[in-house]
Amino acid sequence: MDAALFFGQEISSFRRAVEDKIFPNLSRSSAIILTLALANRNFNVVKQKASDALRKHEGIAHLNTLSKIPIKTGFDGNELDVDSLITSLVDSIPNYLERAFRRDETPHCALRLNTSGIVTDFFVLSIERTLRDFWHQVLWDEWYIDDNQKEICLTPRNSELAVIWEAGLWRQESILTQTNVLDSVETRERLRSGQRIPPAVPKTITGIGGNSKSNRRFRIGDVSGASKSQRLHQAEINILSNSYLAPFLDESLKSADANLSCRLLQNVWCILRDACEILLRKNPKWELSYDAAASWSLNTDKRDLIRAISECLSEKDTVIAACIDFLSADSNISHLFSRGVWAFPIVPVGDDRLCIAFAPISSGSVIRRVEGWLAKAGFSDEAADVRRGLQFEASFRKTICELIAGNKYLTSTRCVENSVTIGGEQIDFLCKIDRRLIIGEIKCLIQPTEPMERYNYRRKLQKASDQVHRKTLILKQNWEKIARIFDIEPSTLSQFEITEIVIINNCLGTGLRFDNVIVTDDNIMKIFFGSPDYVSGLKFDLIKNQIETRSEMLYKNDAEASKSFEKIANRPVLLKNLIENTQWKRGKFPRSNGEKFQFMHCVLSETFATDDAVRFGEA
Repeated sequence: MDAALFFGQEISSFRRAVEDKIFPNLSRSSAIILTLALANRNFNVVKQKASDALRKHEGIAHLNTLSKIPIKTGFDGNELDVDSLITSLVDSIPNYLERAFRRDETPHCALRLNTSGIVTDFFVLSIERTLRDFWHQVLWDEWYIDDNQKEICLTPRNSELAVIWEAGLWRQESILTQTNVLDSVETRERLRSGQRIPPAVPKTITGIGGNSKSNRRFRIGDVSGASKSQRLHQAEINILSNSYLAPFLDESLKSADANLSCRLLQNVWCILRDACEILLRKNPKWELSYDAAASWSLNTDKRDLIRAISECLSEKDTVIAACIDFLSADSNISHLFSRGVWAFPIVPVGDDRLCIAFAPISSGSVIRRVEGWLAKAGFSDEAADVRRGLQFEASFRKTICELIAGNKYLTSTRCVENSVTIGGEQIDFLCKIDRRLIIGEIKCLIQPTEPMERYNYRRKLQKASDQVHRKTLILKQNWEKIARIFDIEPSTLSQFEITEIVIINNCLGTGLRFDNVIVTDDNIMKIFFGSPDYVSGLKFDLIKNQIETRSEMLYKNDAEASKSFEKIANRPVLLKNLIENTQWKRGKFPRSNGEKFQFMHCVLSETFATDDAVRFGEA
C-alpha cells in the first residue's frame, strides 16, 4: 500500500471533519486560554492515573518503569505508557496554537467562551499529530504499511534498529531518573541525621494573595531545601552540571534582548514551576466556562510574574522580562512547530497577561530544554557545534585519563589526554588497554527525537565511523609514532587487537555498529575506566528509603579489561537487559472511514518491572 497516499488521505479527511469544530466563534485570546486549559487539565488527569497505577508497586521503584506505566487511552482498549501520553499531549499543543493564532481578537467574544460545538477532548488534534508522525516513520525510519493482514498495520522494516532506538531512550531516562532518586535518598538520610538542606533556589514564589484578579499578587518567601520542589530543582541543576552542557550554562545568549544565560533561564524555570504549582492549587472543578478555563490555563499577570521572579533572583525587571519573552512560544508558525513548547511553555495573551503549559515545566527533560535554548540563541550553527564539540572532547579525554590514573586494576592502561595528529589526520581518542589499541572519534550531538532527526543522526554516526576507519588505516602506516606515544616497541603493535569506536555524548546510538566500528557513549566509558565494580542494577524502596544494588566485576587486571571492553562498550548491561525485555505490541488507531488500522510499538515486558531477579540502573 502507498503510505504517502494513505496518510495524506487520512489527514485530509480528519481536517475536513474537525476543523470547523475547533474554536468556533472564539477570539484569539479565548482560543489560547482554552488550548492551555485543556492541555493542563489533561496532563493533570494523566498524572493522577499514573499515581494510582504507581501505588500498585507498593513503594518499590524500578527505574524506567516509573515512566512506562501503561494507562488506558480510551480508544479501543489501547494502552500507552505515561511518557508517550505526555509526549503526545505536549506535541499537540502547537497544532492547537497554530489555529488559535489565526483567530482575530474580536472584542465581543473576548470575555466568554461560546461552548457550542467546541471540541473539548484535547487529544483530538493529537490524531493529526500522530498521523503526521506515522508518515514520518515511513519516510525516515524505514517503516511500511503491511496490508497482508486482516487489518493493515504500520510495521518497522528493521525491528532491531527500532528496538535499539527505544531501549537507548529508556536507558537515558533510567540514568537521569536514578540521579534524582539517589539524591532524594541522600536528602532523606541527611534530614534524619538533623542536617539542614540548602535550597537550590533560596527565594521562590510561595503563594498568591488578593481577592480579585485585579489585585492578585504572588508572594515571595524562603523555603527548605528538603521540599519536593527544591529537590527537583537541585536534581536538574546536578544533571546539567554533570552533563556535556556544563561549559555552556554561563555562555551569553547573544541573540536575546538582554545578557541572558542558560543558568539564569533555568533558575527562572524553577521559580516558574513553583508559581504553576501555586496557581494549580486554586483551580476550580473543571467546566467549560471562561473563569474555569482561565484558571486551568494558568492565566496570570505578566508584570506581577516578572516582579516576583525579579525579587527572587535579585535581577532587574528588564532582565526577567527578557527571560519571559525568551521562554515564550513563537507565533511564527515555522518556529512554533520546529521548536515546539517543551522549552518554551509560555504563551502571551495580549500585552499584559500570559498562559503557561504545565506539562513541559513539570516533566520535560532538562537536557533537551537547554539544548532548545542554545539552538534558539544560535548555538546550533556549524561554528558553535565545532566549539561545543572541541570542549566536550577535551573534557572527556581529561576525565578518562584521571579515571585510569585512579584505577588500581589498570596498571598499564594509558589514554592520550590531547588529540593527536598523525599523517595529517586528527585522532580524537587514542587508548591502550593491555594489547588492545582503541581508536575513536568523539561526537557531541543533540539527542534526536523526531524520525527525521534520527535519520540525520544515524548519517552523522555513519560518517564518524567512516572517519575512524580511515584514520585507523593511516595509523597502521605510522606505527612508530604510536609506539613513541605509548613508549612501547613498534614491532609489538602488529600483535595488538584494534577496536574502532565512535563515542557520543548521550545514550542514543549506543548498540549500533557500522561494519566493525562500535558506537558507544561517554557514560559507559567513564564507568568502565573508573572501576571494574560495575553497578548493573539499582532498585529503590521509596517508603523504607533503601537502595538495593547488583554489581559485577568487569575485570581484575588490564588483560581482562581488554577482553571485556568491546562487549561492555557496545552493549552495556542495562541496555542489554532493556533490549532483551522489549516486546512488540499492536495498537489500534481510528481511520476516517470508521474502520481502524494497527501500529506496532515497543513496550517493556511486564516481568521486567515485577521480577525481583531484575534490577536495573547504571553506575
